[in-house]
Amino acid sequence: MMADGSAVNAPRVALAALNAMPAEGFAAALEGIFEHARWVAAGAAPARPFPSVAALHAGLMTVLRGLDEAERVRFLNLHPELSAGALPVGLTAASREEQGGAGLAETDAEELARLNAAYRSRHGIPFMICLRRHTAADVLRGFRARLGRSVEEERARAMEEVGHVSRLRLAARVEAPDAEPPRGAILLRALERAGAPFAGLRLTLQIEGTAAGEWTTDAAGRAGPLLAGEALKIGRYAILADGAALPFEVADPAADLALRLQGGAGGWRLTL
Repeated sequence: MMADGSAVNAPRVALAALNAMPAEGFAAALEGIFEHARWVAAGAAPARPFPSVAALHAGLMTVLRGLDEAERVRFLNLHPELSAGALPVGLTAASREEQGGAGLAETDAEELARLNAAYRSRHGIPFMICLRRHTAADVLRGFRARLGRSVEEERARAMEEVGHVSRLRLAARVEAPDAEPPRGAILLRALERAGAPFAGLRLTLQIEGTAAGEWTTDAAGRAGPLLAGEALKIGRYAILADGAALPFEVADPAADLALRLQGGAGGWRLTL
């Protein structure tokens, strides 16, 4: 899906050094943050110095937001389509890494080809999604759901996804105190029917129907974090406790999600 340039393994550079570079060096150091578009960094160079990576990212996105509609469509069409199984030869290094790690199976390839063609025909751009923020199943659900939305909605959404991807790539490229964007975690507490902590409850976390780990609540009824950091993705989850599957969804992988298991006459009930 989204790809950067050829510098997926480029050395990290300190933000202070980026601020001090000539404009051309600044653009070269950020090669690949945006697909085949060094001009984005070149356009942001006059706004230096940036006090943080968040400010740097905002400056880069300001350049993109200044594009007119035709320029925006040309920029979005620099990105490859989403693939599964054997990846196309022409993918850039970062795109190959992202798509290769997305968990999409070869069995998805036929549906992806059909969705890619339908989406481009309807919206005039490739489907954009930040693969590192979503489970593979959620990528496909999102693709199907977004196909029928308006062109205006999808082109705006595509730019949002460019923002997510580029922010994560900056974290890998730039050294600064705020280089890593916020990453959430799943925390859980189990309470008895009367509200006291429930210790010793064995539970399993499922991600998209597949077991992802087992925990036992401590004396305070707590377990976790069940997932944290890059492991936490947008998608469908479930807690298995005493044979019951209690589903929930993660909508924001940057935010902590506090789950509460409440005991009752009918078994466990899950609340957020």
